[in-house]
Amino acid sequence: MSNKKEKKDNSIEIDYTVEGMHCSSCSLAVEKALKSFHEINDVRVDLPSKKVRVKASKIPDFEKLKKKISSIGYEIREEALSEESNLSKQVKKNMIFSWILIIPLLFLMLFSMFSMPDTSIARYLNLFEIALGSIVIFVFGWHTISSSIKALLMGTFTMDLLITIGSIFSFFTGILKIFGVIDDSFVMIGAMIIAINLTGNYIKEKMTDRANDSIKKLTELQVKSAHLLKDYREIDNFDSVYQELPISELKVGDYVLVKPGEKIPSDGLIIKGMTLVDQSIVTGESLPVEKGEKDQVIGTTLNLSSPIVVKITRIGGDTYLSQIIKLIEQARQSKVPIQEFADKVSSIFVPLILSISVLTFLIWYFFPLFANSIQATISGIFSFLNFPVNASKSRFVASLYAMIATLVIACPCAMGLATPTALMVGFGKAASRGILIKNAEAVEILKNVDFIVFDKTGTITKGKPSVTDFIEVDDNFIPYTYQIERHSNHPYAIAITDFIINNKKDMLHKNIEVYNLKNLTSIGFEGSIGSYKVQVVGYNRLKIYKSKNEEILKNLDQDIYEKISKWQNEGKTIVLTIMFKSIENDMEKSKTDITKDDDENSKEVNTGFKELKVLGIFALSDSLEENTAAVIAELKKMKYSTAILSGDFEKVVSAIAEKIGVDKYFSDIYADQKVEIIKKLQNDHAGVAMIGDGINDAPALKQADVGIAIGSGTDIAIDSADIVLTSKNPDNVLNLLLISKKIYAKIRQNLFWAFFYNILAIPLAMSGLLNPIIAELAMALSSINVVLNSLRLNRIKLR
Repeated sequence: MSNKKEKKDNSIEIDYTVEGMHCSSCSLAVEKALKSFHEINDVRVDLPSKKVRVKASKIPDFEKLKKKISSIGYEIREEALSEESNLSKQVKKNMIFSWILIIPLLFLMLFSMFSMPDTSIARYLNLFEIALGSIVIFVFGWHTISSSIKALLMGTFTMDLLITIGSIFSFFTGILKIFGVIDDSFVMIGAMIIAINLTGNYIKEKMTDRANDSIKKLTELQVKSAHLLKDYREIDNFDSVYQELPISELKVGDYVLVKPGEKIPSDGLIIKGMTLVDQSIVTGESLPVEKGEKDQVIGTTLNLSSPIVVKITRIGGDTYLSQIIKLIEQARQSKVPIQEFADKVSSIFVPLILSISVLTFLIWYFFPLFANSIQATISGIFSFLNFPVNASKSRFVASLYAMIATLVIACPCAMGLATPTALMVGFGKAASRGILIKNAEAVEILKNVDFIVFDKTGTITKGKPSVTDFIEVDDNFIPYTYQIERHSNHPYAIAITDFIINNKKDMLHKNIEVYNLKNLTSIGFEGSIGSYKVQVVGYNRLKIYKSKNEEILKNLDQDIYEKISKWQNEGKTIVLTIMFKSIENDMEKSKTDITKDDDENSKEVNTGFKELKVLGIFALSDSLEENTAAVIAELKKMKYSTAILSGDFEKVVSAIAEKIGVDKYFSDIYADQKVEIIKKLQNDHAGVAMIGDGINDAPALKQADVGIAIGSGTDIAIDSADIVLTSKNPDNVLNLLLISKKIYAKIRQNLFWAFFYNILAIPLAMSGLLNPIIAELAMALSSINVVLNSLRLNRIKLR
């Protein structure tokens, strides 16, 4: 069935497959037909993959859709195309049989050229030519003819219409010859036009299939079955009996056994065992990753060393692999601004060529001397073209000859394929390295970016801090901190709770009741214990208490201050647990464990309080991502300016900035201040890209010209980002910039050659210098050339 996805605005996105499209005019015709349904608000067509995504207020009646699309000569399906669709198989058969019938037509043409049969024999030969030609044109070429006529009746001009008119006009010259109206027959030319068109479409489809290999390979990765365990707790040495289960029957919460050398069937958590996992196929990481209990694993990745038991957490369309495929398809259906011009040209191209063809006929028929003089002038430039119109026989024949050549040489197909094929190949190449481009427009915008801003935690650093030092001022420090921090998912909170569990578990009290839990945005976490409020906050965040700083810290010894200063100079982050009574604290408030955001008052926290006390201090360190300094240095060589944005203390951020060599750093900032900094940088620079975790940095990512998120675990559907890097390898920033530049350059190349071809070829055809067969062959080759040029993106060498 079709893929249906509910959107936040209550609209529905539905994916279909439409067979029979092979040029931009076809996709425009399908788009126009679907938009005629009142419930459909938007239509996105991906020509190379034949995928169509509609955004609708409700699910459209599929039978009505099918009837509408069929009326313009195409076939819509709810399911995806098989490896070779029925229509594709039919095109292949028609192509083969059309060439089989053209062989005797070629012999017939040669026979007529080198001998002069008498009138009766010539008449029978002409009838034989018409019979074979009619089969090629009206049987094997029927889909082309019927779809173009249906589209025309709906008010849409497609590329097939040019082929249809050219081949039918050629065919009727044979009829006119029988009745003695003209001496020449172009029936074989009409048959050749159809055969070359079928061949070109078939080759083009095979080429675009190659361009679509990245998606196909990802789809083929999916595991077919899993080893289902009824109760993993009964396993001894992983020898328990399991049930072989088709992957389609797997459910969330199931336990599966994965042996060494097997693929993990779906996303999940390791419940038992430790192993090495090869994640290269989905994240681009070249080295195996060590995984143990409670670690997330990605479906389709390879278990290398030891047996493990995995609890399934995601299945079907929710898995990491499915998200990657959806993101790539979504990106391909988006458009870069440069494509809009090509689409506008394609929309008027066919009627324009029809007008030019009629004009060509009229010029050759009514002004033959002028036409011949133009031909002579152009042939002096293009002396290698030796298939000129022979105007000495008949003005009508010469006019028809030039008109047919003009009809069939014009090619909007190349313009229609120029952008989507480059995006398809480029996005596939990027995805193979864990770079998921969600918005195609970002590719064009990136070429203007000259300033790149990095978030610190999880981007410049590994995002896995650990506690290096701590000072216990009060006996309640450890238990109170744990009870507050275990409700937070911030990396520092996770590091602190892990440290306490592993080193201070004996100090935890089970009878501590915590309520009024609150996330203090960009500051820390708060909860109430007894009559006190307890906060775990960054040392640099004490400025929110304004003049109360000294009161908070007055019970700290001098040696503690010295240690804090020393840790900060080492680039460590300082976190304090403080306890106080709020003057406004109302103990009659209902007690709750529900965590709430406090966005409005996060910077004016409890300015009235008493009995302030520091319970203790943690120092945390987060190591830098490997190769970060080298990447920053390379960015400088490429003329990019760089900066770090962080809410951390100035000494910490400055130490890291100096170590990796960025141009600027911004410290002690809140989430909304990051947005203001991005805005200021945008005023001073051509374009600003922001790289962050996609969660805490969401507003800044949205404000930046290009938002780049570092995927966390198996979460890659980050709404605020244009691009997601699934691997934290800093080299991927350079790879992204290289790929985006290459994709954009390839789009421009494709569009240039597509326009250049038409600008050069159409006047040549109008001048009568091109045989219609040569013209049709040139048209087919122009489209194939665009696809071949796009495939060269696969040769990009990445770091």
